[in-house]
Amino acid sequence: MKTQWYQHRLFKPGYGRFPYIVLKVGYAQYMQIPIHFVGEGQPVDLKIHPGTQVRDVPEILLKVDRETQIEYLHEQILDVTLMVISKIRVYSKKEPEACLVLAKDKGYYYKQGVFEHSRSIPSGGTLLDQTNNIIGMNVEHYLPNEITKTEEYE
Repeated sequence: MKTQWYQHRLFKPGYGRFPYIVLKVGYAQYMQIPIHFVGEGQPVDLKIHPGTQVRDVPEILLKVDRETQIEYLHEQILDVTLMVISKIRVYSKKEPEACLVLAKDKGYYYKQGVFEHSRSIPSGGTLLDQTNNIIGMNVEHYLPNEITKTEEYE
């Protein structure tokens, strides 16, 4: 996928890989919160695992493809997403609009306390990382060559 002159893509390590949460922070402004899978007893390093994590994932599950991981950990991913949304609600003192993105064609939009399944996911606009740096403009919110096979975490 070639980036056009009106597009910008500068994903930092840990960003742009499924699953992730997209939080609407303004008109056509979104923040990506990556969700990482961390093995049993493995320490969390925010440089490697920015965002939030599903922790204590069985080692055998870390060796299968990403799609299988997401399917197997679906409930834990939803739980982590609800925890993040709850923290955002407390911090911002308002109900957030967000989308849990599991694949290019699978998202769960959160609005007014309810998740609604969708085959479309957020894209375009200005995408920010969690420190409000621009990591994408007018592009999909995932890496163009999203890897489906899991990579071992360092």
